[in-house]
Amino acid sequence: MKRTAATLLGILSLVSIAFADGPPAGGDAEAWCEANQNACVTWCESHPDHEICKEPECD
Repeated sequence: MKRTAATLLGILSLVSIAFADGPPAGGDAEAWCEANQNACVTWCESHPDHEICKEPECD
């Protein structure tokens, strides 16, 4: 039972990393990146063509 729970928690943590929250739809992406620098970098790795990811602050 403990092994199953540990496996499920591991999978959930990987899924949450893979689907990192991005800037809010219709919101200020630049302000989001400034407030969430680590999440911005992670999100931009999967979305390099997004306009905010071309900004030097998000590299």
